[in-house]
Amino acid sequence: MNTGLIIGDSGYARQLLAHLGPVFGDGSRLMQLAPMAPGLDRAITQADWIIEMTGTDLRLKREVLHRCAATGAATVTSDSSVHSRAALLQDLPTAFHPRFAVAHFFFPLRHCRLVELVVEAPGTLACTPGRSAALATLLTGQLSREVVRVTDGPAFAANRLAFFVIAQLIVLASMHGLNCAQLDRALAGVGLSKLGVFALADVIGHAELAALLAATGTQLAPDDPLPSLASAAAALLQGRSGQPFIDRDRPTASAFGPESATLSPGDLVPMLAGYRERIERELSLPPELMARIMALGYGWTLGP
Repeated sequence: MNTGLIIGDSGYARQLLAHLGPVFGDGSRLMQLAPMAPGLDRAITQADWIIEMTGTDLRLKREVLHRCAATGAATVTSDSSVHSRAALLQDLPTAFHPRFAVAHFFFPLRHCRLVELVVEAPGTLACTPGRSAALATLLTGQLSREVVRVTDGPAFAANRLAFFVIAQLIVLASMHGLNCAQLDRALAGVGLSKLGVFALADVIGHAELAALLAATGTQLAPDDPLPSLASAAAALLQGRSGQPFIDRDRPTASAFGPESATLSPGDLVPMLAGYRERIERELSLPPELMARIMALGYGWTLGP
């Protein structure tokens, strides 16, 4: 692929632009444009690889993909973190399907090597083998990513499990007055990343995390426990008005309770085990592959 176009104006889009720079060499061969930027349609016609990175708004993502479908012949990928390939392709011309895939990156790129690649979905035409193979080669070879092909579904594998754990812990901490800093230390003790779940929520940003949880919850089955948890956690996030979960200067004052109020590691493991098994079953993922996905995407070292 000789020319690239990133459509999006977030910090994630800028980070990917910097990471892709050495691959394309000459700066004129790689562009980043906002979704409503003048000249976008012309740039679409000139690109070999287009990466849609417009956030969680499904309407905006489909508008951008419609513009990609209307002109040019590029391979198009969506860095979708919650919306399935099937949802993204709804109402798009079937002629566009064979050149479209989801390639979900994880950030920061220097630490998170995972890319979840989705090349087919129910009710759609699959991305052609030639395009999907070229994508996998580019991602693994020139970009040094670890590519895992996953079954299509809301939030795919890594985010779906991570969102369940994050939402569950936010709700539990609020209900029982638990200390977030202490909980993060306990979670690190059972194989979750040293960064911590609540610290991660602060890094993502509460408004962004609330939007991700809400968007995921609306797409899942009625008997799935995540939608109700996501709704409750999103409401709690929105009610905090940007106040961090963890006060770095005074960790004993961290929301929602005193240093002594926490859960034991033994209470935490069963909480995620059942939902992890549900994801593995629905997406036909062997436990070993699910463990690898979580290690590459979130730094979780939970065993299979």
